[in-house]
Amino acid sequence: MALALHAHPGIETAIFNDERAGAFFALGLAKSTGRPAAVCTTSGSAVANLVPALVEAKACGIPLIALTCDRPRSVRDAGATQCADHLGICHAVVEGNADLADPVITRRALNSLRKQVGKLLQKLGRENTRGPIHINIPLHGELTSMDPDHDWSHPPDLQSLVGPAVRLQPLPKAESDSTTGPVDKLRLTSGLKGLIVVGPDCPIDVNLVSAFAEKTGFPVIADAPSGLRRPAKLRNLICNGDLLAASSSAAQLRPELIIRLGGAPVSHSVHRYLRAQPCKVIRIERRPRVRDFLADQSISLTLPSDHTVAALAAALAPGDSSWAREWRALDDRVNALKTTYLSGLPWGDCKAAWMVCNAPGFDLLHLGNSMAIRHGNLYCAGAEAAQKIMVNRGVSGIDGNIATFLGELRGIGGRGLLLIGDLAAAHDLTGLEATRLAGLGGAICIMNNGGGALFDLLSVSEMPDYERVVRNPMALDFRAIASAFHIPFKRCTTEDELSASLREAPHQSYVSIIEMCVPEKSLKSDLPPMLWSITQT
Repeated sequence: MALALHAHPGIETAIFNDERAGAFFALGLAKSTGRPAAVCTTSGSAVANLVPALVEAKACGIPLIALTCDRPRSVRDAGATQCADHLGICHAVVEGNADLADPVITRRALNSLRKQVGKLLQKLGRENTRGPIHINIPLHGELTSMDPDHDWSHPPDLQSLVGPAVRLQPLPKAESDSTTGPVDKLRLTSGLKGLIVVGPDCPIDVNLVSAFAEKTGFPVIADAPSGLRRPAKLRNLICNGDLLAASSSAAQLRPELIIRLGGAPVSHSVHRYLRAQPCKVIRIERRPRVRDFLADQSISLTLPSDHTVAALAAALAPGDSSWAREWRALDDRVNALKTTYLSGLPWGDCKAAWMVCNAPGFDLLHLGNSMAIRHGNLYCAGAEAAQKIMVNRGVSGIDGNIATFLGELRGIGGRGLLLIGDLAAAHDLTGLEATRLAGLGGAICIMNNGGGALFDLLSVSEMPDYERVVRNPMALDFRAIASAFHIPFKRCTTEDELSASLREAPHQSYVSIIEMCVPEKSLKSDLPPMLWSITQT
């Protein structure tokens, strides 16, 4: 199967030794291009290694296709080696699956196969069912599918039996949905103090979000991966929502309507602010959810058409202009305080992350889980230059971030940066294998603060044995790791060294590793005072 895929002129392949890294690379490809990407594995435990990427794909509606090669059906549940329940392993984390029959070279069998696979592929053409799918493929042979069989010979007209490719046709959005339900039910009018909150994985085009925000005049709290900060075109764009939501000033700002798009915001301070608001809430999302953990009562619009979004904006326009000015003034003030504070910090977690998040010359910035995305949300300023800011926030896992980033970079081309912690990097070292692929350029920036420094900010850090059991200090030699993968490497221990490395990285025709060695406790010493000083001022 691997040889067949590699030989196909219409399929581009990348070869991985680790199925888990390969699956996350395919996830990154699918995320960055919007087109389905497939990962093909052998049988047995190999299939279980696909599960982390499939979980993320399902949470975000990413069209990832798992092609799992299997032993013949006759040896399943019969004690044969390298057999596992592939369908059971993947069932809970895919939108659909197909368990193909053992291969038979007849026109009838091939037509049945095409019908089975074609029906499954149509799920990728519907936005409300888009997500990972699983095709399980039994193959002949004891060791490989190329093993000779005494009663089988290559049919001379095999190609004539195969027929044309199954074409995936995306279905157009329905234009029949209406805003009258939420508008009438919530008694919405113009002049409201409305607030738009956009998290990761926004379900509608950012240009449509921009048009909605401009029409209503509502302020927009936009997370870094929302797609709205770079380029920043909105006059009411709020890039410091994490800090504003925790401030005493914003606590006095009570919206009359909240419109939420995409996944949950990154910041827990924004979560607390949203939960404290008793106002009306409209959620625009990819799929309806049973409950909303940020609001007791809300109305959901699932993948509304462009017409519906425009009609909703018309019903709400114009919003309260003085309300929007208050948010802009607070955002400007907080941004000035934040910039002053960060500029005066010594070398450490916050200073290094701030520099990476605002380094110019990169087409892509991927923010790893779990501290890197929080840094990015705080420090990624609005900018005129376009830049994709990407994350894996479906289930917020720290695994697969390197491979996902390299898959995204392969998908969009250009130059990219990954901001990732040392613990998350250690979780995905086999993903570094993809750096050898041609056409990739940029840098993997590893924050080496001696383990899970995020936990230093939490109450668990006061518990006995916290350092060893929870923070888990590490002593990885990233220079040796880079050498093992033949990756160019730089270790930065000062602001000037990091600045020089970031200036050079956009011009590289390869992916390098930049290790940022910062004091282990610098996150705890720098971030809480910044948050307190800004939110209390």
